[in-house]
Amino acid sequence: MYVIYENIITHPIFWVFILMTLAVLAIQNTVVMKVVAPKVDKRWLRQNYVMLILLVATTLAVSATVFYLFEIGISVAGLVNILRDSVNDPTTKPENFRNLGTAVALLMGVLAASATIFFSIIRVWMNERTASAAEEALFNDKINATVSDLHAQRQITKWDTDDKAQTGWEDDVTRRNGAIDRLLGLAKEEPPSAPRIARMLSVYVKELSREYPEKTPPKSEDPKVLRKWAHDLKFTRSDIQNAVQVLGKLRKESGLALEDGEIDLSETNLQGFDLSDLNLEKVSFSKAQLQGA
Repeated sequence: MYVIYENIITHPIFWVFILMTLAVLAIQNTVVMKVVAPKVDKRWLRQNYVMLILLVATTLAVSATVFYLFEIGISVAGLVNILRDSVNDPTTKPENFRNLGTAVALLMGVLAASATIFFSIIRVWMNERTASAAEEALFNDKINATVSDLHAQRQITKWDTDDKAQTGWEDDVTRRNGAIDRLLGLAKEEPPSAPRIARMLSVYVKELSREYPEKTPPKSEDPKVLRKWAHDLKFTRSDIQNAVQVLGKLRKESGLALEDGEIDLSETNLQGFDLSDLNLEKVSFSKAQLQGA
C-alpha cells in the first residue's frame, strides 16, 4: 500500500495538478465584481488578461487530464477490481482491505476535485463578463454626467435702465470647462471611447461657434495692417477653445489614431484660438475661420 501512495505523491504531474488548483483558486479571488481603476496604465494587459488566464488554465487542465487524471481513473478501476476480489477472498487481511478502501477513496476524491476545475474556469469567464458589464455601465454613467455639464447654465440677475432686477440665464462656462477636461480624462481611462468623445466635442464647437460670427479683415492690402489685425484677434469663449485643445490632445492621451471625419471642425469660427502643440492631423477644417490662430 505504501508503494501506491509513493507512486501518487512522487508523480510529477501530481504537483502540476496541485499548482493548477492553487492557481484557479487565486484567480477566483482576484477576479471580483468590484470595479477598481488601475493605477498603472497597462492597456493591453487589461483588455486581454482574462483570455490569458483562460488559456493557461485550460492548458493546465488538459495537461493534467491527459497525463495524470486518466492514470488515476485506470488506477481506481484496478483498485476497485482488487477490492471486489478481496471481499470474496476469505484470506484477505482486514488491514489490506482497509488500505485498499482508503486508496480508492483518496483517488476518487482527487477525481471529484478535478471535475470542479472546468467549472472554475467557466466561473472566471462569467465573473469577467459581469465585471466588464458593470465597468461599461459605470463608464457610461460618467459620460452622461459629463455631457450634461456641457450645456450647464447658471441663473443671473441683471438690472435694466429702470433699476429693476431681471432674472435670466447664461452659460456656465466654468462648469463646461470642467466637463471638457473630464472628457479628456475619460478618453485616457478608456481609449476606445476617444472617437465618441471626439464627435461630441466637434458638435459642441460647431454649434457654439455659430453664435459668434467671424470678424471681417480690413480691406487694406498692407501686410502689416493685416498681421496686426490677426494678432489682435481673441478667442470668443474659453470653453470653445478648451474643447478644440482637447480634440488636439486626444490622439496622444488615448493612443488611438483617429480616422478621417472623427474630428470635424468645418465651418467653425476659430479666429484667435491657441492651436499650438496640438495634433490636428486628419481634422477637417473645411471653410473654418483660422485667422490669428
